Amino acid sequence: MTELELAQLIESYLEGRLDEKEIALLKEKAKADPGIAAEISLRKELEIAIAEEDVLKLESKLIEERKKGWANNNSSQQGAKAVPILLKYRALAAGLAVIIVCALVFFLKNQDPKDLYEAYYQPYPMYLTTRSVISPDEKLNQAIQAYEQENYEAAWSSFLNILVDDPDNMGIMFYTAMSALHIDRYPDAVAGLKKVANQGNSIYSNPAEWYLGLALFKSGDVRNARKVFENIVESKTDFSEDAKSILKSISTTK
Repeated sequence: MTELELAQLIESYLEGRLDEKEIALLKEKAKADPGIAAEISLRKELEIAIAEEDVLKLESKLIEERKKGWANNNSSQQGAKAVPILLKYRALAAGLAVIIVCALVFFLKNQDPKDLYEAYYQPYPMYLTTRSVISPDEKLNQAIQAYEQENYEAAWSSFLNILVDDPDNMGIMFYTAMSALHIDRYPDAVAGLKKVANQGNSIYSNPAEWYLGLALFKSGDVRNARKVFENIVESKTDFSEDAKSILKSISTTK
């Protein structure tokens, strides 16, 4: 059986279109191959999650539109029109969800960890100013300019020189580590981001924890990256949803 035939068999199974003989065949294959069993389980979870989320969002939007219609027209007829529209879009959303699930499963299954890193990574904006250090000078301007111009090798070197004179500055530490991450200096990036993340009173603590997880993940330390992302989810920061999403992605690649 080819991969395409297997994918079609799983899809038919999830849609309830298999007979008893075909179901038995698929279960036999899933029992012999944990990868097939895992994919069936993942497909079920993704179909439920995506379909429910899409439909709920769509329902909420249509209900709001219906309320506006009632208010504007003061007529119950407007509400009556919303019901068949809602049913129509339920079907469309369900169909779309299946397509999204299939594409997502294929995408994640074939993703390399570094590809996943690129999918989730977004450069962090520059918020430092010359007031960010004890003795501001041209070195900071050069470091900021290099970072903004994506010349991360020069930025890392400049920030590192500033850090020597101002070692407790979490802002400088953060951008030094971020520059190191861009030039694949993973030990330097991890050490710096970990230090900033542990400083709970810094405005860079939460971003540092997120990028620490990405740095560990990109360097191949998936086990520790997972721990960091799990902690982010539990902490419920601005990065929690992204952490939850990447944890699901990691589970399909490992």
